Amino acid sequence: NYQATPDKTSRFRSLVWAVLKDKTTGEIFVIGNLHFSVTDGATVQGGEAAVVINTIKGVAARYEGCTTLVAGDYNSNRQSSTMGVGTMLSQGFYDTYDRAYHRNDYATAHTTGKAPSTGYLKNAIDHVLSLQQLDVQAYLVLVDEEILSASDHSPTVIQFN
Repeated sequence: NYQATPDKTSRFRSLVWAVLKDKTTGEIFVIGNLHFSVTDGATVQGGEAAVVINTIKGVAARYEGCTTLVAGDYNSNRQSSTMGVGTMLSQGFYDTYDRAYHRNDYATAHTTGKAPSTGYLKNAIDHVLSLQQLDVQAYLVLVDEEILSASDHSPTVIQFN
């Protein structure tokens, strides 16, 4: 149990981050990855999101002008405004899906070996959020048949400038 959330019963699986510097351009990237609890309660995921928001914004504040991305299994969809992903969106994060010129419309979790349903906004529980309104060229949930048997989640790839 993750004791830092208000309910003290969160099953928050992970939050990791790295600060990366492009050797050629000198650009700084703060990259986070998370896995929120599986829950129907907004209190639990809201607390987990608060930990992520405070941590990632704190790290990003040390690197003025950095690009910040937080990807992972949020275990909540965009229609759940009070759950983890909704909490982060209400606190200054942007879903890179919304910014993409090219994107497909799939859920991100599925039965292993079977294609996911359509409807990103309603069904996707894996997201790539950013503190910046990035120029996203593509946001693709990979649904190739040979990938679907590897996991119950489909990889998500974004390309941005």
